[in-house]
Amino acid sequence: MFFPSALAFPGGAVDPTDFAVPAAGHLDPAVERLLTLRTRQPMSPRRPHAIACAAIRELFEETGIIVGGAAPASATPPRGWEAFFGHGFAPDLSGLSLFMRAITPPRQTRRFDNRFFAVGADRIAHALPPEDCPTAELEERRYLPIDGALGMEMPGVTRVALTVLRERLGAPGGLRSHRPVLFRRTVRGKHVAEEIS
Repeated sequence: MFFPSALAFPGGAVDPTDFAVPAAGHLDPAVERLLTLRTRQPMSPRRPHAIACAAIRELFEETGIIVGGAAPASATPPRGWEAFFGHGFAPDLSGLSLFMRAITPPRQTRRFDNRFFAVGADRIAHALPPEDCPTAELEERRYLPIDGALGMEMPGVTRVALTVLRERLGAPGGLRSHRPVLFRRTVRGKHVAEEIS
């Protein structure tokens, strides 16, 4: 495990098949635009869709939670999405809210360009029993209040993300407020935090 016995967000890399997944609901245009900002190269038009689909796929694979809507009967799931679609759902991107992005420092052997999304619990279409999760990457699935979670062991970036999420939830408009996204990275050996909008 990457960080055993610690609280973590589900996540992982974008797979090539994430670009072609038919969605039950599309990204909010404001969220889509935020995903395209501050990238080294211009994104393809399908890249924001793929990033959001990867987030929903990883959530399902690691926790058994499905954020989706009814899959069209004619939909053929791409490779890697068969189990998700097998429950009768296609990913619903419409409720995703981007609240943070973090790039791991250059000195780290494993580097990631992480996008942190939140979605309301009302967008959960189905949740498998924990023992039926497609992978065994997480030791336990728990629902915690943010303040309670902040008292647990976790990577530093997870602590920052939860703090940012708590602030976002407390702001007027909550998740749908489209406030600026916190962007954390290292520039010339110094940690930099800025807001992108």
